[in-house]
Amino acid sequence: LHVGTGTVVAVERMENETDCTAVVLTDMTHKEISVRTSQLQESAEIASGQDKLAGYELHDLVVLSGGGSNNEVGVIVRVGREEFTCINNHGNVREVRPEELRGKRNSTSNRAVALDAQGNQIRVNDLVSIADGPFKGRQATIKRMNRAQLFLYSQTRTENAGIFVVRSRSCVLSGQKGKVERGAAAGGAFGARGKKKEDGGLIGKTVRIQSGQWKGYLGCVADTT
Repeated sequence: LHVGTGTVVAVERMENETDCTAVVLTDMTHKEISVRTSQLQESAEIASGQDKLAGYELHDLVVLSGGGSNNEVGVIVRVGREEFTCINNHGNVREVRPEELRGKRNSTSNRAVALDAQGNQIRVNDLVSIADGPFKGRQATIKRMNRAQLFLYSQTRTENAGIFVVRSRSCVLSGQKGKVERGAAAGGAFGARGKKKEDGGLIGKTVRIQSGQWKGYLGCVADTT
């Protein structure tokens, strides 16, 4: 009995057999095994025999080194015995060793706010629909965020433990939450009698801070002076 995950590298039909035999390269041992296709099930998870290595674990947002960019981050999509597989903020996948990682950014990701294609605020764990690009038409959950880049998770995607990268402006917030946010944005800059406040139209709007200690942060304007 084999329990785990792997990649099908060949399928063979044996004589006088109604079922086929698949040759699977296992994620945990990196060895080939033969399994009947009726015993296989498509999976978005990747087994490695362990879920942590050197203080890092699956789906951590980490800072990468050695990739030619000081701002490169990635999400761990496989934990091996001595290395990780990461998908970076450009959607590229590469193997990295623990010493190539320069810390986690999970807390920063959990506090992050970005804007979707309709100006709605989106955060980690929000469900979004992809409106543009190669993943157009799919729905996925925001697993991690890095500025305007979203690391989305889909249970129906088998590659890279279900993680793929899309820019926030290529997505639209899904469900009732999206409707509420759009309604608030439409009425947020008006007074009780429907007259626009003398605030330059900023109250209720989401803005990005351009300078100072909070440079790069997004926020909603509550008042102006």
